[in-house]
Amino acid sequence: MRRVKSIGAISIIFLTLAPALVVGQARKSVAYSDDKVVAAPSTPVPAAAPVAAIDIVSKMSDRLVHRDKQFSGYTVNRTYEVVSDEKKPPYVVQSEMTFNSAARAKTFKLLSKSGTGGTIPNMVYDHAVTVEKESLSVTAGKQSGITPENYEFILRGQESLGGIDCYVLELKPRRNDKMLLKGRIWITTSNFDLVRVEGATAKSPSIWIKRVYLVRQFQDIDGLWLPKQEDWTVDVRLYGQLKVKIKHQDYRIAK
Repeated sequence: MRRVKSIGAISIIFLTLAPALVVGQARKSVAYSDDKVVAAPSTPVPAAAPVAAIDIVSKMSDRLVHRDKQFSGYTVNRTYEVVSDEKKPPYVVQSEMTFNSAARAKTFKLLSKSGTGGTIPNMVYDHAVTVEKESLSVTAGKQSGITPENYEFILRGQESLGGIDCYVLELKPRRNDKMLLKGRIWITTSNFDLVRVEGATAKSPSIWIKRVYLVRQFQDIDGLWLPKQEDWTVDVRLYGQLKVKIKHQDYRIAK
């Protein structure tokens, strides 16, 4: 019974993780570990802050559009690490993903698999690929994008991430939706680049899921901020905790 319920839950989990896959894609209109990461206190913004939260988000959206105009696509190597039992080594999948900007399409090439972990870890990669492809649709983008239609934004202050000054904005979902996050985003004060997203889903996607926590970090690749690492932690009733880490490495940018 546990195996059947867990397999059903894994499909729901990856539908829930769509926000993490959509975040950082252009719109025209702290890694999580066993202990929850507590970010350093943000510097309070003066009462007469020169930049409003909504203006920061608007500039971030413009920056994403500008970024995507700088290339026709890219190819990146990925490492998926899945942990469903802390006593066992992670199940590891190596793959290559190619993004075609004009076609708004992604293709995946499986390079290798290693480790064991049962049915759930083996299903993770296939489900992640399916959801990521589906996240490119216009509907998915509108439903889970970081936009004023989906969120209220509150400027909480400024914070340095790896020596880079960032605005810290709180995300407050405008509706109780499993595709939205309650959390924070970090945007550079210099160019309004999105560098980090962190939070929990606004609504549990199923009675089997107690909690989904997401972290996505970005990296500067020749002036283009692209995904660096994703950490997903899912607490599943009657199964336990499932952790998925995705590392993005060796970008090849097509101009």
